[in-house]
This record gives sequence, C-alpha cells and structure tokens, in this order.
Amino acid sequence: MSVRKNMRGRRVRRRKLWIAGGVEEGTNHSYMVPRRRRRAIDLLPPMRRHVRPGSIIVSDEWRGYRQIRFLWHRNLMYRHLAVNHRLHFVDPATGVHSQLIENKWGQWKSEVRRIKGVRDRQVRSHLAEFMWRERFGDHAFFYFWSHVVEQYPVN
Repeated sequence: MSVRKNMRGRRVRRRKLWIAGGVEEGTNHSYMVPRRRRRAIDLLPPMRRHVRPGSIIVSDEWRGYRQIRFLWHRNLMYRHLAVNHRLHFVDPATGVHSQLIENKWGQWKSEVRRIKGVRDRQVRSHLAEFMWRERFGDHAFFYFWSHVVEQYPVN
C-alpha cells in the first residue's frame, strides 16, 4: 500500500491474479495455480488435477468452497471438512484447521516481498520455482543437476 499526496508517490494497482492451492498433510507438498477469477468453478479444475479422489479436503467456510461437498456425487469422492474462523481456528469437535495452507500462503507472500513483487506474467514461473525449492530445498543443487541430466541426457 502506498499513500499518494499531491499526485506524487507510487500508484498501487490491484492484483489481477488469484492463486488457488492446497497442501498435502504429512508430506507438506503443495500445489499453487494462478487463476484469473476467484469463483468456485475456477477452483475445481486444479483440484481435480492435483488432489486424489477419496482425499479429505479441509478449508475455511468461504462460500466458494461449498461446491466441494457436491463433488462426492460426481464420483470424485472428496470429503470436505470446514472450520469456521469466526468461532475458532481449530474446530474443537473434529480438530480440523486450515493452518497448513495459511502457513504456505505466508511463505509465498514472504517470498514475493523478498523479491520485491512479481509481475502477473511471471507468477507461474515463480510459483513453480517456489514449489520446486519447497520439495528439494535441502539438496537443491544436487537435484537441479539431476533434473538437468534427466532432461538433457549426455550421449
């Protein structure tokens, strides 16, 4: 955010992209996909691509997430659990929380701040690098070269 006074200062433009994503409990692997619109229908394609049928999906109670419970009837068989943040952050009855994904968004936002912002056209590549480093971060140099060799084998 910036403050403009006397028509001076930096203009802040509204972000055009919304990022949909999820985190696998246990492995902490995640997926993040840029989307142009923030609608329930825009969540479903990346979810079908990245989340196994039969998985339990945990979310807050945003209106768009209510569509997830209807996927059971489309043979995708996701089980949807939601936590109401107005009442509590961890549901006392079920133990359900959305802290994994909230933490992941915090890490992504910290990365964006560290590199002083990301242009919309570069978001996809920055997300790919962020997720790659998340998965291979401890041995990034080794895995980088092993992936290069896989892509470009030496004859």
